[in-house]
Amino acid sequence: MKMRRSKPWNILAAFPSVGLAMMITPTILAADPMSEDEFRHYYRLFSDTAYIAPTSLQPDTLLAAEQIFEITDGWRPVTDEQREQTTRDTLAHYNALTERYPTYRVRILDGADPVIVRAVNDAPEVTPGLLRLFIVEVNNATGEPLHLTPVIEESIPYGRPSVMIYPGETLPTLVPIILPPGDREEVTLTFLPAGNNTEAPSTTLPISIKNAATINGTTINGATGDPYPSRVYAIGSDGIYRHAREFGTNRTLSEKPVVFRPAMMKVPFFYTDGTFTVDMPAGETTLILERGYETPLKSSRIQLDPGENREISIESQRHHDMMERGWISGDTHIHWAINEWNENEDIDLLAMVQRAEDLRIANNLTLYQWQPDGGTFIKPDQYPMGPVERLSNGEYHIQMAEEFRNDNHYGHINLLNIKELIEPISTGPGSGGPPDAIDYPINAEIIRQAHAQGGISIEAHNLGPFFASGVPANIIHGLSDSLDQLEPANYYNFLNAGFRIGLSNGSDHPARLVGICRVYVHAPGPLDYGEWCRRLAEGRTFTTSGPLLTLTVNGHPIGDVIEASHGEELKVEAEVWSRHPIGKLQIVSNGEILGTLETEETVATLSLTVPANEPRWFTARTSKTESFDALSGPDIAHTSGIYVEVDGEAVFFPEAAEGWIENLGIHRQRLVQSGNFDNDEQRQEALDYIDEAIDLYRQRIEAHRGSGQ
Repeated sequence: MKMRRSKPWNILAAFPSVGLAMMITPTILAADPMSEDEFRHYYRLFSDTAYIAPTSLQPDTLLAAEQIFEITDGWRPVTDEQREQTTRDTLAHYNALTERYPTYRVRILDGADPVIVRAVNDAPEVTPGLLRLFIVEVNNATGEPLHLTPVIEESIPYGRPSVMIYPGETLPTLVPIILPPGDREEVTLTFLPAGNNTEAPSTTLPISIKNAATINGTTINGATGDPYPSRVYAIGSDGIYRHAREFGTNRTLSEKPVVFRPAMMKVPFFYTDGTFTVDMPAGETTLILERGYETPLKSSRIQLDPGENREISIESQRHHDMMERGWISGDTHIHWAINEWNENEDIDLLAMVQRAEDLRIANNLTLYQWQPDGGTFIKPDQYPMGPVERLSNGEYHIQMAEEFRNDNHYGHINLLNIKELIEPISTGPGSGGPPDAIDYPINAEIIRQAHAQGGISIEAHNLGPFFASGVPANIIHGLSDSLDQLEPANYYNFLNAGFRIGLSNGSDHPARLVGICRVYVHAPGPLDYGEWCRRLAEGRTFTTSGPLLTLTVNGHPIGDVIEASHGEELKVEAEVWSRHPIGKLQIVSNGEILGTLETEETVATLSLTVPANEPRWFTARTSKTESFDALSGPDIAHTSGIYVEVDGEAVFFPEAAEGWIENLGIHRQRLVQSGNFDNDEQRQEALDYIDEAIDLYRQRIEAHRGSGQ
């Protein structure tokens, strides 16, 4: 079946006089690579299934959508082979979706009366009052383009524009359905034309009605016997994740954007404060309780009868109490605002979510945002800088803090443990203002002000704008205290350049779920936010999206500096516990993988003995994939470094420092070309700061060469 368009897009095409006929045929196949329009159609279809009625396929669906996005909107050149492979992968995933959602094939013919329509699947069960999603594959057997929107009875179009289907083409469309109470054996499928002056043909689809069941649930802390906040996944007999009545209409809790992509996803779980009510289709139902990364998932499978009310409790407790071991989890980067960012969300809900995620410390960062329509906002601003006392205790802590942002040159920095908001909060075009907004003051001045208040500064987004920002300058000037969201390869290059700095991480909510990626800080004793920040700045950390990972060298913990003699044995040990199979556990030193353990177990230890023949740093990492960036996906963890000096010599690779000089050169060139300043003094200050950083890197290189190392 040809999938190429036979005519150009024609939004003015009239809907001809048509009839409908049902064809039970094989799933859609492609003989040729998809066109741009077809790729975009499937991107929309995939992202919409992840939003409207997610199933356990949701993660794979979003990955398939991302693969398409790289073809249509990616910044890398695309080869014919990539288009062909993406076409195959797209249709393979689409075929998997047809196994999860009721699917119909409808052929539209010229001048024919509607005939009997049969489902590709058997007549699906539909529960009145609960959303169900159908896939309708529309084959245009007419001689004219069809511009239409399929709908089922009282259900309305789900907000997407109508689709254009050209003669000979078959395109799948999504049709949500929510039926009112009542018995029936079929529903009416209508194709609404783009114009109002043409016939809207319709036919019937067979269904089976089963009334909803209701679950009244409680999530129990097994250590105390009390209800406690949690995540709950409720998977119905139709495979769709359902949300509870409580918080179900709160979009901040139930929806999240697909970061930097034109799509939203429905969160597959719901939050509960300890009790919940959820309506489910009758049949086999699975409930899964999740509470942070220290507690195993607990599942319960039950059989529900139509109309039943079922009382159920699910109990779980921590397997690893990391706080007892001196490790305190935290999210360095939360904006507790609605998904549109421009309004505060109820901070009491943050406390509930924090506890449901078992996240010990939540940093709620105020930011400034200029908008092209002329509006601005400073949000979230529920409280001034400092602790939110009424929602903090010895178990959990919420702190108001700040994200200072420059989009085009310096990057974003998170300022924690500050006492007063530091103005102007954002600089430069974009976050800070219109195209002529000035790039001043530079981030270095803001960091100094934060330090003067007793705060710390965290570089927020890898290497910042265009991967060439002020980050390497801030590090060599001794201003950066930690590195959020930094890719491992860049981290290794900083360590190879002789820096001893740690990793941290945060969600950047509402871009992502609170605590989805977090940092653990080794800060033994009672929970003390100031001590947590101090130890974070010392690099006594690991970042994770699931596994709990520790590392020692000769018994020394993460962040330590060890003095060793040449030839001395170094015993390196990494330990990990995970709620899911581990995958790979690795020890990395000086940018080289020294050891790998591959396992499907949930507990693992990797031990090595390394002679101290040269200065070294050590880190550990774990992942199921080849990515070890904890922000890139689930079940990834990475430690900060442990540093070994040998006979007084520390790690330094000149080529690493030269790489940062080159990076700063790009940063400087961009600032010269497009930096906005009020006067020459401001511009010179910004350039001098970069030049001084480059000189410091060169001095390190010369000192290394002069020492004969």
